[in-house]
Parts: sequence; structure tokens; C-alpha cells
Amino acid sequence: MTRVFVFLVCALFALAIVAGFATVGGPGQARDEAEDRGRLSVASQLSVYLTCTRPETALPETIALDDLNGYCGKPAPASNIAQNLGKPWLHYTIAETDDFRICADLLRPETERHESVFLQTNRFTFDP
Repeated sequence: MTRVFVFLVCALFALAIVAGFATVGGPGQARDEAEDRGRLSVASQLSVYLTCTRPETALPETIALDDLNGYCGKPAPASNIAQNLGKPWLHYTIAETDDFRICADLLRPETERHESVFLQTNRFTFDP
């Protein structure tokens, strides 16, 4: 009788653990979500870096480090941006002459509403 009780308690405990992982996700999901947050942060920082107040400065053709170094009179991008340039999940396109689009593919689509999040920025021009 005691053995049956211990077995049932252990089975209930194991079931509770499985139900918890099913509800909130396991360590793999947490790692993916952290990676997605990092990807979105890099895309956002790169978008800010590419924003230029000089209307005569053309957008770089690519986001290679050589093309970005000294862009718009700025120093090279921060190391967290530089180490992610060229990664297959980070996409850069020139939408128009003055507009660009940065796209970051996510591991877990439910992290955001869409599988890819677009950060579109218009360049600022000042007309004094």
C-alpha cells in the first residue's frame, strides 16, 4: 500500500513538471526568446546607426563593416552590431533613395506578431 502511494505521488509530481513545461515552455524556448530579443536589439541599433542627418550622404550599399565604417561621419558601429553583420538572419534593403529596411528573422514567431520584424526608418533632413 505504501509503495503504491509513493508511486502515485511521484507520478503526480512528474505530471506537474511536464504540465509546467507545456504551459510556460522549457529551457529551449527561453534560449530562443533571449536570442530573438538580441536579434531585435541589434536590428534596432543598426537602424539608429544608419539614420543620418546629412542629406547628401547616400545610404551604404551593404551593411558590411567596411561600408559602415565612417558612414555619415560616425565611428565604426558598436561591437554588438559589428559581430552580427553578415548573419543570415539580418537583412538590409534600400527601399528608396532615402529609406532603408532592416529585417530580423526570429526563431520563435510568437515572440513578436510576425516571423520577421521590420524596422523602417526615414532619414532626417533639416531645412533651416
